[in-house]
Amino acid sequence: MAYIDVNNDKERIRQMQDYLRSLSRWMDDPALYVRGDGIYGEHTKNAVWHFQQSRGILPTGEADRNTWDAICRTYAAHREYFEGSRPIRPFPCAPGYRVEIGERSSLVCILKIMLNEIKLFYDCYAYLPLNYKYDQ
Repeated sequence: MAYIDVNNDKERIRQMQDYLRSLSRWMDDPALYVRGDGIYGEHTKNAVWHFQQSRGILPTGEADRNTWDAICRTYAAHREYFEGSRPIRPFPCAPGYRVEIGERSSLVCILKIMLNEIKLFYDCYAYLPLNYKYDQ
């Protein structure tokens, strides 16, 4: 028996779709990707079927209570792992710090990558070769 009523549980369907979409990214599994539109259509049914198959649950494509609980458990475990990771902070916090000509560092390479990305939208300077040296 389906745990989610495909005709009346738009918010629960959307939540499940959000969980599956996040799991798709975290588990690098495109078959789990589904848009969060709140509609239990073919894409959602296929993603649920794939999730069930990958977790050893009888694949039906229906979100029964066992499937819903497994999606929630898997999402919670992956969310804890991915939200536990911390961003890198390559930019020095020291007041007055300046990148000087001749400096060689990862920071210089990151700055060049950022400037090259901006260049995609503005044509005011030349492409910067990716290396670690701050030069002219």
